[in-house]
Amino acid sequence: MKPQIVLTGNIADEHLMRSRDDESRSLLSTTEAVVECLRASAYQLVMGWDPVDGPMAHYFTNPKLADDVVPEADRFHGEEQADPDRLATLMREVVEGTGSRAALIVEDAPLLAGSPQDPDLHRVYLTGRRLARTAPRIAAETDGRNGLYNTIIWIVGREADLPAWLLDPNAVRVIRVPPPGMSERRRLSAILLRALPEYVRLTADDRDGAGLRLARLTDGFSLRDVATSVQLAADDALPLARIEEAVRTVRSADGGTPWRDPDLRRRISGAAVALNRTVLGQRRAVQKVADVLARAALGLSGAQSASHPTRPQGVLFLAGPTGVGKTEVAKQVAELVFGRPEAMLRFDMSEFSEEHAKARLIGAPPGYRGHGDGGELTEAVRRKPFSLLLFDEIEKAHLNVLDMFLQILEDGRLTDSAGVTTYFGDTLVVFTSNLGTVAHGTRPHRAEITSDQLEGRVISAIRREFIKLGRPELLNRIGQNIIVFGFIDGPTSVRILERNLETAVQRVVKQTGHRLTIGVEARLYLEERVQRPEVLAFGGRGVGSVVEACFLNPLARILVDADPRDDYEIVGIEEDDGGVRLKTTHHRREA
Repeated sequence: MKPQIVLTGNIADEHLMRSRDDESRSLLSTTEAVVECLRASAYQLVMGWDPVDGPMAHYFTNPKLADDVVPEADRFHGEEQADPDRLATLMREVVEGTGSRAALIVEDAPLLAGSPQDPDLHRVYLTGRRLARTAPRIAAETDGRNGLYNTIIWIVGREADLPAWLLDPNAVRVIRVPPPGMSERRRLSAILLRALPEYVRLTADDRDGAGLRLARLTDGFSLRDVATSVQLAADDALPLARIEEAVRTVRSADGGTPWRDPDLRRRISGAAVALNRTVLGQRRAVQKVADVLARAALGLSGAQSASHPTRPQGVLFLAGPTGVGKTEVAKQVAELVFGRPEAMLRFDMSEFSEEHAKARLIGAPPGYRGHGDGGELTEAVRRKPFSLLLFDEIEKAHLNVLDMFLQILEDGRLTDSAGVTTYFGDTLVVFTSNLGTVAHGTRPHRAEITSDQLEGRVISAIRREFIKLGRPELLNRIGQNIIVFGFIDGPTSVRILERNLETAVQRVVKQTGHRLTIGVEARLYLEERVQRPEVLAFGGRGVGSVVEACFLNPLARILVDADPRDDYEIVGIEEDDGGVRLKTTHHRREA
């Protein structure tokens, strides 16, 4: 119907085609599939050209017609170099031949030259443009259909690889080959699984279920990757129950995964104890975090529904006052699950509050600065698929970014601006928020509200905020995984103080060589300060601020002029008009 066709999109894949005897199906490359379509449409001659081999032997032909339609085909075939001039000549011969239906398949034409501005390649495109407008209709007596065209079929990675002026919609049909859908993957799975030894022992229902499961596991896969997954399972003698391991290897190019590490269950069984040693005063919240991790380690996340195979392994929404350990819990979970604290990738959502912020996460669109550099989020997950993703203060993100999170939690994948899909099936996603803990500019402390009251207020505030934003479905994806951290109490603040002072003393010795001891009077002063309501309202950060203002700052004034051999005892702390001052005694070590 058109003199020229452009095929783009999923052209690097293979395609499931019914055989000519109509009794079986096989996987064919895009070019092979096109040839079969042309054969079925009564084409009598099909030639091919690619930038490596130049003109290729015709795929099929009536020998009597070859010289008439393309008299120079035999002379072109077998040349060592793909000459653009010869391609232009071959295009004319195919299009202007008469009496028989002929087609020329041109693969990766943009690669014929060093740059799009190359004059030889430009001449090929000009020839194509002219032929698209002047191609004669032919009378094809073989199938009784008259008034059709001999056809040039361009196969390119992207439509944009060809000049826009070549794609005249009156003469050129652009066909975007879509990625395989669920039905295609399911049909192929039913064929491929027959190669596994245990398949013959399955009932018809079990076979259908196995094909459906493989089709779901390979969501987003090309058919070629589906076939590779089954071949890998066969090579490794994996039973059908473990075919997910082969799929995971193909998806991430990494056969190992911490989620299937036999030692992970042991580590997570002690997660609550380990987290409580680091995050003080949050036993209730820590236990809920440990429960989510246990579900993930057992593969039970979303077990009550047909969960998507590429969804994150777990989702946590850590809410509560500032400085109570939400970020620290995320760090410790990253180390517990993935073996290193650097596995936590942190994104401050206050930096993504503008409409264009989504481009930072998935990459700038074509035509904008930075296109091709990749997105901060998608590139990070591709480099480190086994990661904890921490999104701080989620409520500050722009609505476009919130919509992106909906896709991650529902489908477990994102497609960046370059069309590359990133999968989140091996990640943990953690959101944080302090909604509901700040009202009218005041911060209540522990004495003013119980844990149950705080939890109710925080969850209600979160729900109101997301309804106001018009994104209540995001909370539906998170479900019951909203975990509220409480305010720290006085005894907890003292424990945090002791830890901070120990760290500070060790740092002073390491950095300056001065040895320090802290007397009872000085400790009592600091303990009283950290238990004040205005400090408790800011949690661990409030304690850290007290240590900095009442201990480190006045200590630095003393040490900046001190002899490196001097060791100090902090016997007390005083306040006067000049601020906080340390009372000290010291002695000098012998050289």
